Amino acid sequence: MRLWPTTMVILRDSVEDTSWSGRHAAAGTGFAVASSFFHRDEETLPWADRFEPQIWLDGRAEASRALVPFSAGPARCPGRTLVLDLTSELLAAVVRGRGLTIAAPRRLDAGAPLPRTLDHAGLTFRG
Repeated sequence: MRLWPTTMVILRDSVEDTSWSGRHAAAGTGFAVASSFFHRDEETLPWADRFEPQIWLDGRAEASRALVPFSAGPARCPGRTLVLDLTSELLAAVVRGRGLTIAAPRRLDAGAPLPRTLDHAGLTFRG
């Protein structure tokens, strides 16, 4: 969810006037937040380009306001629990070798940078 977010852009409207670096946006301005940019920002996240699941357990992910794999606030994804449960079951089936494999997997080389994007719609499984 952090390395290759399924929600590519988060849409929000400002609730008050906002200023950043000398630019002004009036209340009600629409913003598009590219989650993959913030989730993989090597300037603020030392583990930006690494698979490091421990960040979700040790508090580092929660401490970073930039990480919003299921969005946040009142528009948080209502299917969050369902997605996490189904994904866990899918991964368990792959890992346990229960006849489910990823068709034509692209191998990740240890030590090589992780790909910046993933074609979510192109993943296929064999069972």
